[in-house]
Amino acid sequence: MKKFLMLSCLLPLGLMAQTTFSVEVTNSWSKSKTDEPIVVQLEQLKTNFIVRSVLVKEGNIEIPSQLDDLNQDRRPDELAFTTDIKAGEKKLFTITLSPERKANTYKARTHAQMYAYDKTLKHDYLTSVTTPGASNIYSALYHHGPAFESELVAYRVYFNDWQTVDCYTKVNKQLELEDTKFYTTPEQLAKGYGDDCLIVGQTVSVGTLKGWDAQKQQVTAISPVEYRTETVLSSGPVRAVVEVKDENWLYAGKELTMCTQYSLWAGHRDVAVKVRFAEPLAEEVFATGVLRKKGDSAYSDGKGLLGGWSIDFPQGDTLKYKRDTVGLAVFIPQKYVKEQTLNAQNYLYLIGAEGEKELNYHFNFTCKREKFGYPTSKKWFAYLAEWKEDLLHPAKVRIQQ
Repeated sequence: MKKFLMLSCLLPLGLMAQTTFSVEVTNSWSKSKTDEPIVVQLEQLKTNFIVRSVLVKEGNIEIPSQLDDLNQDRRPDELAFTTDIKAGEKKLFTITLSPERKANTYKARTHAQMYAYDKTLKHDYLTSVTTPGASNIYSALYHHGPAFESELVAYRVYFNDWQTVDCYTKVNKQLELEDTKFYTTPEQLAKGYGDDCLIVGQTVSVGTLKGWDAQKQQVTAISPVEYRTETVLSSGPVRAVVEVKDENWLYAGKELTMCTQYSLWAGHRDVAVKVRFAEPLAEEVFATGVLRKKGDSAYSDGKGLLGGWSIDFPQGDTLKYKRDTVGLAVFIPQKYVKEQTLNAQNYLYLIGAEGEKELNYHFNFTCKREKFGYPTSKKWFAYLAEWKEDLLHPAKVRIQQ
């Protein structure tokens, strides 16, 4: 009987440990927003426990969400979910945080992966790899680094000193990297799967941050570094987050420790890039933009938005593969922009953040093979202007406790 009474007393305490609060989301823009990313910083919330699970509701409707540990201290630091919200609309969400581990099963709309190379193709899944800067494990990873996807697009980040972002097109809206692992078979292509669609080489590809040699007018590799780490921070279901960390990069006469996070949200083709430095920047100049091919076309508003439309073979084998047509883009907040330029391989913005420890921007991509995308340069460039305006008018998030 005493044991029964003891358990009865403990149950209410467990329930009381939960914290419930409200989040108000407002779209002050004149246009509706679909799959608008919503992020709540958990450090803003006063809880006396380590948060291990969350429940997000809009009225009585449960909203898919996730908790992310982006600083890798084994404690979640961000709550992420998306919402559709009309122009001028205000929504209220109820958030319940709990110290208990509860498995909420939602349909995956994003995915991220990294594998060790295995000739049997029974790959060992990796979450993080750290190597000395001089090491070359590019070929030891199955698709040369972490890959991440939404239903619309997929990308990978090369594990080498160029750290280039590569693009993978979808034909139909679906997650498919679990099946193809970036290398689609002829049988999978026949079933409507996507494929690698771009040769990136040592270009900026789409939105890759590089160093800049002003004298030679060339982008430079992220090298030499003392250690290089690439990590899958989150796979989904709401967003995929991949991180690249470069420790003690000798650049512009200084040692920089740089951490770059790529976030791809459900329902999105664009990637949010957050670059953080261990110390405030001085006058270092970096380069990013989109690759340049012979005969392509480009678009720029001169205020941080830059797009390209390119036709090329996606692989070195020009007999097996047909030419692909891709649209690429970056948007850099104007406060970071120092100069717009180009060279033989890239359309570029030169950027910097003097006195700051962080800079943020976005990149974007489409391919003509998509059944749901932008089949002409005219439509792609028109979309980019709309995309920029959407990014400039994020929904406002207010916590009510």
